[in-house]
Amino acid sequence: MKEIALLIDDILLRKDWKRTYLARQLKKTDSWMSQMMSGKINLTVPNLLEIARILEVDPRSLLPSPNPDEKSRAASFEEYVRGIVRDEIGMKGKKKD
Repeated sequence: MKEIALLIDDILLRKDWKRTYLARQLKKTDSWMSQMMSGKINLTVPNLLEIARILEVDPRSLLPSPNPDEKSRAASFEEYVRGIVRDEIGMKGKKKD
C-alpha cells in the first residue's frame, strides 16, 4: 500500500492538492485518509477507482509494477481485479454451504 500511497501523493503534489481535499472528494474523513495512506486500512477496488476518477488518472497508474511496460501494468491490474472477484465469488459460495 505504501507504494500506492507514494503514487497518490506524487499526483496530489503535481496537482497542488492536499490529502484533505482528496478525502473530502471521497466523502471520507481526514483520519480515514491518513489510515488508508499508511496502510492501516485496506484500499478497496471501488475506492481505488474513485481515487483515480477524482485525480483524473488511469487506475492502472496507481498500481506499482515491477515492469514499466504499460501492457504489463494493464495485465497486472486486470489480474488483480479478477482475483478479487474470484475471491468474492468463492466466499459467497462458501457461505451458502
